[in-house]
Amino acid sequence: MGKSIHSSGPNTKRKRNAKTIGAGNERKISEGRERSDNLQWQNCEETVIQQTSLECFYTNANSLVQKMDELRDRALEKDYDIIAVVETWAHSGIGDAELTTEGFDMHRADRKGKRGGGVVIYVKETLMSSYTNNNVNIEAFEDCVWCNIQTTDEKILVCVCATEAQIVQR
Repeated sequence: MGKSIHSSGPNTKRKRNAKTIGAGNERKISEGRERSDNLQWQNCEETVIQQTSLECFYTNANSLVQKMDELRDRALEKDYDIIAVVETWAHSGIGDAELTTEGFDMHRADRKGKRGGGVVIYVKETLMSSYTNNNVNIEAFEDCVWCNIQTTDEKILVCVCATEAQIVQR
């Protein structure tokens, strides 16, 4: 039988000046890529997502003045950011000094014209808070207090209120 010749394709002869790629050249090529990648990384901004949360506590005090020591102890022990209390039974004869808690700003709304009721929000001083009643329908609630809390990233509207159903249940 005869010999068959199979060509590997056109221009199968190697030219003398052709550059061959060997291990040494591969290293130089990859080093070039690394430099390019490094430049890209240097120009990128790293985004760190940090989830934050607020530790909140809510309670029906059924006369807060008698329970302020307990509330202060709990606030220190649990490290709450916001404390909301309904049924404070506070009135104009009870001064803010009797209801304050160290390290917290206080926003209170006392019941007017009736015995009982009243609400208060304590917000940790490290969170900037301010009382507000702008654009809030407060007629729907017997007792309520609203405040804005400014965190580093956003503004939060917080409310504590007592509805008529809560007041009747007393």
